[in-house]
Amino acid sequence: MADARSKATEKYRKANVKSFNVKFFPSDAEVLEYFQGKANRNQYIKDLIRKDMESRKRPKTYVFETANEGDVTITISGEYVDWCVDMKADISSTGDHHEWTEIDGGSVEEIFEWLMDKGVEFESDRSLWLNLNYVEQVMIDRSKTEEQLLDYAASMTDEELKKWREFYFDI
Repeated sequence: MADARSKATEKYRKANVKSFNVKFFPSDAEVLEYFQGKANRNQYIKDLIRKDMESRKRPKTYVFETANEGDVTITISGEYVDWCVDMKADISSTGDHHEWTEIDGGSVEEIFEWLMDKGVEFESDRSLWLNLNYVEQVMIDRSKTEEQLLDYAASMTDEELKKWREFYFDI
């Protein structure tokens, strides 16, 4: 009887249970040490994934100051679907409002083109670059942190930023 039960259990697991292998390289030593300190690693990973999934459902808002129109508020609303989100932008001083559907990181320029068409000016090309990339890489793609963007922006020359602006905004 026990043999039949273990065969049934093995058959069920083979059909329904999935596992993944995670590799830790020497450069991941701190991460590995932290992970090994967790009592239930399996549950810890599942909890992290659930938390990430839930965080993608909540609206996210980013507010930045412009050079001439006061604050601009950009809000991600709705769930991420195929790495796309619905977004809206509001210009505080003029009351202008616009909504976009299915925006991905690669199409954030549309939002900033709309802002500039509405007369929004940025303090500098660096300010435009930082705000656009914050929306793209921190809010949508989640591929960078704010600190990483600030470090990268600090390393860019004014000439590089000018070329970037001319390329993306035909200025």
